[in-house]
Amino acid sequence: MTPADDIVMARSRGAFATALFVVIYLFYWVSFYIYMDISLPPNSFLGQTSQLVAVLMLGAIIFSALFQSNSSLLLSPKLLILILFIWLMAVSVFSPHGLDAVRRLLLALIACVAASAALLLPKNEANFARLIAIGSIIVLVMSYFGVAMLPHYSIHQGTHPDEPSLAGDWRGIFGHKNLAAPAMAIIVMMGLYLRHKWSRFGGNAIALAAFVFLYFSGGKTALGMLPATLALVWITDRHPKWTGIAVISALLAVNLGALGATFSPQVSALIESLGIDPTFTGRVDIWRLAYDAIAHRPITGYGFTLFWTTGQADMVMPDVETWATTASDTHNSYLSVILDGGFPALILILIWLVVLPLRDINASRAPGPGWELNLLFRRIWMFGILLASMESIFLAINGPVWFSLLMATYGLRLSRISYLTARHSS
Repeated sequence: MTPADDIVMARSRGAFATALFVVIYLFYWVSFYIYMDISLPPNSFLGQTSQLVAVLMLGAIIFSALFQSNSSLLLSPKLLILILFIWLMAVSVFSPHGLDAVRRLLLALIACVAASAALLLPKNEANFARLIAIGSIIVLVMSYFGVAMLPHYSIHQGTHPDEPSLAGDWRGIFGHKNLAAPAMAIIVMMGLYLRHKWSRFGGNAIALAAFVFLYFSGGKTALGMLPATLALVWITDRHPKWTGIAVISALLAVNLGALGATFSPQVSALIESLGIDPTFTGRVDIWRLAYDAIAHRPITGYGFTLFWTTGQADMVMPDVETWATTASDTHNSYLSVILDGGFPALILILIWLVVLPLRDINASRAPGPGWELNLLFRRIWMFGILLASMESIFLAINGPVWFSLLMATYGLRLSRISYLTARHSS
């Protein structure tokens, strides 16, 4: 093979890697479910098509890994993630709906592989910045187009019997404002990064457009957590020794505050005095039911995503009369994980998504090359684990929030490896 052939092959591999990154990014950020009429049942054909594309995408990732020297970094830390998925499969497979749980677990595992692959495909940081700029612009343009031209499919109409209070809230290409709001918050953070690594004007425009959409989505949780996240990361940057304490304290404050509001009138009154809805938009009823259900199966849980989707909420609590049995999820990722796989699953998740990233942050925070990218990962990671206290995002089979949290978690790990390698070689 001549040098010219080598150049052609390298360019072909680069073009394939770029195309695969775009496919992965748009699959989890845009998906097949854009401009959906949420008053209608889910489209089974789109669901089957999405699953097929996910499998084909996995095949493309494996093919791409054959030509990459860093393919060993895929799905890291492998052992911990595989133990988690094997445990969830073990507690799910023998349930009456075990096949559904296993299918969702495989799709969730593909999402983990895809998120780690997405960080290995760009040839450098400049290429990565351009690609996420293109992806962010596509999401924003499509979302604003929907609001302007297809309002019935991009703005909550209040006709849904369960959520009439959402009338007027923007959701863009997403199925719900609770998904649109955190997605836009993440794009704000991407815009702040892109103003340094892509275009100052373009990054500012992306951040501003995303923030405006976030505001009109009515997503109070994401709107409140965005400045809190930016402030917390800013503070821990200036006092790095306090990072672990600050992060764990923030997580405990949010989750214990929610727990206290669920069972303590005094805590509920305190939260209300701060101008916060003490029911957390009805979540308290769901959490109360979840706590009771967890007490029945604290070790094995009820199987992956099976508690709410198979009517087990009614079967476990037949004597409890509450609308919460009709909820679609727990609205708290940590409680969701316990319902799915018991406390062993929660411990594994906390090690994967909280403990190890904290270690990675402490080992890779030094200013220098990649500083802005590391800052972006820390912001998204912090936002994700805090948002998880109010939304069920962990181990999702699709969606931009979980995908972005995975990318940030993997990114922090890669930053640590890169930093330690550079220090060792110097």
